[in-house]
Amino acid sequence: MKEALTSPYASFGQRAAALLINLFLFAVVTSLLPLIVLRLSGGAIDLMVAEGFSSLLFLLVLAICWVTLRGSPGQLMMGCYVADEQSHSPIGWKSAAVRALGYIVSLIPFGLGFFLAAWDKRQQGWHDKLAGTLVLQDHYHELNDESQKSLQQLLKELK
Repeated sequence: MKEALTSPYASFGQRAAALLINLFLFAVVTSLLPLIVLRLSGGAIDLMVAEGFSSLLFLLVLAICWVTLRGSPGQLMMGCYVADEQSHSPIGWKSAAVRALGYIVSLIPFGLGFFLAAWDKRQQGWHDKLAGTLVLQDHYHELNDESQKSLQQLLKELK
């Protein structure tokens, strides 16, 4: 997996676009899920509780995506992936949980924790620094695309 080690950091523009895509998905989830929960509960659950539940659920879904897919839907659409800052390998559940909770920390001061990635040399936001993660451009798949290899290269790999 040498190719992943040479991947450059995702740009602030890529990260911002990925965040906007994720926020759009979040808006859909946070507008529909509380209404469904309220309807199913017959109004027994407070709207704020339902919205809080949907926010936590969304962070959980992001964490699952980071561990299993190596990126959120927005990151994957922007050609990025989340990696451990030391080894550049996929992150585990602990790092994903810290990163998800770090989103809250990054968001609280008017989103400053996200914007600081624009000036950081490794494009890390506060949530990345807390979790020890990086967001890298995904060239790994392009370099290992079997369809781009010649028959001779494929046969050589089989030996």
